[in-house]
Amino acid sequence: MLSLKGLTSGMQVSKKSTGVFGYGAYWYWDRMSADSSVIPESLSEFYAQRALVDDSRQINLGVMGGYAYSLILPKDFFIFLSAFPGVGLNLGQLESDDNYTTPPFPGARLDAHGAIGYAGPKIYAIFSTTAFWNGVPWGDDTRSNYSHIRFKLSVGYRLTSTIGFLEKAANFLNPSEMF
Repeated sequence: MLSLKGLTSGMQVSKKSTGVFGYGAYWYWDRMSADSSVIPESLSEFYAQRALVDDSRQINLGVMGGYAYSLILPKDFFIFLSAFPGVGLNLGQLESDDNYTTPPFPGARLDAHGAIGYAGPKIYAIFSTTAFWNGVPWGDDTRSNYSHIRFKLSVGYRLTSTIGFLEKAANFLNPSEMF
């Protein structure tokens, strides 16, 4: 079984290159508020009145699917990449001069992961990145975009090369090992 968190943290060691399709659901909640409009006053003439938001509460519910691949290189090195786009429905309320409840708009999302590292039997060192983008239309050709990128360096030493009960459970659940 391929675990995205396990591969990018160094806790899972894969012996051969593996790819997997995945799917799931997501939810995203955002609250943004300010004393005045989040758009500077000098630029306010270029935006519709609804874009001059000083408070926003939104929830985005959706489905996503994508592909992840772990390429195992010689000498216990590996490269891992994944991309999971999604589409959802956004509901929320905006406040500018007056309150505005947004109609249910479709929103988009993208989760991407990447890692490169060494995962030997005892020592591992992995550099990984996670990128996230969520875009939600507010109407009047205005949209909210939220994104962040996180980088992580993990270096560790395993006290044992296998974890007994997990190894037994993996062998029990792996149908190719049963016959």
